[in-house]
Amino acid sequence: MSATPRDPRAQLAEAIGRLTDEQVIGLLQAGGVDMAIQGVFLEMQRRFLPDKAQDKTVVVQWDLSMPNATHTY
Repeated sequence: MSATPRDPRAQLAEAIGRLTDEQVIGLLQAGGVDMAIQGVFLEMQRRFLPDKAQDKTVVVQWDLSMPNATHTY
């Protein structure tokens, strides 16, 4: 019986899910908060489905609080 390969994104989500908030913040700070957040927002843009939005207009603001600053996008 062969094992089905697991989606690496699912594996990453599981790994992050086991971390405390402090551990996640530490990883973000070590790798660069702005770079990590930019990656998340670029992926959100990539996955956006404009045909589902139709003629709707929405403004979304994210305020991400870190120990030393709040990052607004």
